Amino acid sequence: MKLQISFRVNRCLKAKQLCSNDFQWDHFFVVSSGIFIKIVFFSIQRLMIDTLLEELRKLNSVGEWSMRRAL
Repeated sequence: MKLQISFRVNRCLKAKQLCSNDFQWDHFFVVSSGIFIKIVFFSIQRLMIDTLLEELRKLNSVGEWSMRRAL
């Protein structure tokens, strides 16, 4: 399963493709108006995808985000 998360913040697109069979993902950073946001994913189980989506919706106030899953 591939999971691609993209953040568009202040006309700046920072995206990192995270792909791992065991969901041991690396972290990535989003910078917006001098605010350094660190998001760390580790040991995310399949049942937590909805929780992840909900957290990303909360970040929508910071910048536009898009998420695409592909098997």
